Amino acid sequence: MKKYQIFISSTFEDLKEERNEIIKAILELNHIPCSMEYFPASNQDQWTYITKMIDLCDYYIVLIAGKYGSEDENGTIYTQKEYKYAIDKNIPVIGFLYKDMSSLNPEKKENDAGKIKKLENFKTLVQKKLCRYWENNGELKGIVSTSLIHLIQEYPMPGWIRSKNTEGPVEKRKTVDEETISELSTYFFANKVSDAFPGIREVTWYNNSDALYRLEELLKPPIFFKKTKGENVVNDPIWWFRGFASNAIEKFERLDYEKCLINNMELKIDKIFIFYSEHIYQQFVYVETKSDSSCGIYEYNQDDINEYGYCEEYGLYNGHIISRASYDDGRAVINGQLVDTYGAELRRRYLSKYNFIISAKFACMNSQDFEVLTEPIFNTILDDEKNINNLVSIIKNLPRHWRDNY
Repeated sequence: MKKYQIFISSTFEDLKEERNEIIKAILELNHIPCSMEYFPASNQDQWTYITKMIDLCDYYIVLIAGKYGSEDENGTIYTQKEYKYAIDKNIPVIGFLYKDMSSLNPEKKENDAGKIKKLENFKTLVQKKLCRYWENNGELKGIVSTSLIHLIQEYPMPGWIRSKNTEGPVEKRKTVDEETISELSTYFFANKVSDAFPGIREVTWYNNSDALYRLEELLKPPIFFKKTKGENVVNDPIWWFRGFASNAIEKFERLDYEKCLINNMELKIDKIFIFYSEHIYQQFVYVETKSDSSCGIYEYNQDDINEYGYCEEYGLYNGHIISRASYDDGRAVINGQLVDTYGAELRRRYLSKYNFIISAKFACMNSQDFEVLTEPIFNTILDDEKNINNLVSIIKNLPRHWRDNY
């Protein structure tokens, strides 16, 4: 059984009993609590050690009641710093907030106006993510258990499984090295499908975070190679296709719980569909995204977005968003100053729903017939997912690509 390590964060003295309830809940689920109660003495400074422990955890719990806690030299408590650090590290977080502050004993509440305001601001921050409320210790353990089960299902993380091989870990099969590929693109993609969707032999849908998790496995590096070995072997074996549009996929990066970056496309993943076929040149993964919010530097008419759909392009330079025109010019006005922006990263964001498929470069989809026949279909799938059957029917009847052989 897979186990997960879960970090517990809160003020300490006023929430000792509550922390014990959470630790019990985690242990009863056969997972591993990570809590300051168990921290050993260390020569490292406290913050360095805490961040090291958070890095090792799969999930993060924050518990908040009536105390803000002791502040550091910047006026911030460790609990808040830990919470922000976990979010920055893309670790799934969940908050548990005490429901009725008026029922708390006075010694468990702040009486300093400044700290009360900071505590309320911290609660507001936590409430922007997954959050549950509790009223007494008797119900806290059950709420935590139920919430963790749902959190793990919604946001699957690596966790760990004890190896049955006492002589050492089993090495995963290697089909390529980091620089050289010697497989045809269809064979390479079929192996990636097996890695990301083990045991799947039929068409299957995945949603939200599970969809993103599977995509992350499918596009795990290496997917672009410096060298090739063999006829018809290519250095860019995985492509995306959508009607007349297509391109190689050279990089994948997970941005947060629901967003990823494929090449320069920022994608808010909604669901994916794996089409498994005994003919590996027909296998593909359908990807559908949610509409995203604008980066904020352009003006749009929402009615036009709803009717026509929009994709916006912008540059990202040292954390600053610049227009596509400024990106092209290599120079932008940032904080009132003219700045050279060569080396900025180009991004594309979709303000309406979008879809495409991922497959091998020389799959049957790499053909003029696919382009012509499927161009009108992709938008209909966005309206009704059942229309994906039309896409599958077309792909099943496409011939094998002439370069799909050694």
